[in-house]
Amino acid sequence: MIKDVLKALRDPNNNKVAICGMGGIGKTEMAIEIQRRAKADNLFDKVAMAMVSREPELKRIQADIAEKLGPRLNAEGLPGRSRPTAF
Repeated sequence: MIKDVLKALRDPNNNKVAICGMGGIGKTEMAIEIQRRAKADNLFDKVAMAMVSREPELKRIQADIAEKLGPRLNAEGLPGRSRPTAF
């Protein structure tokens, strides 16, 4: 399954991957291994991972991703914070 996810990440038409399933089946461990391999294979300049619950806190998720990727989130509202940013 890890190879399938890495293949999807190499596809230029794909810009995200979600790993979903019941608690305790190893989603986080799989995501950590995928992140490690993506970094080792230089698939991306930066890699970010976000844990999203059934009732996600969007501002926290955005802040977590921004902290890993580098942009500053100055806007307070969700629409302003989710606007694409060019680097």
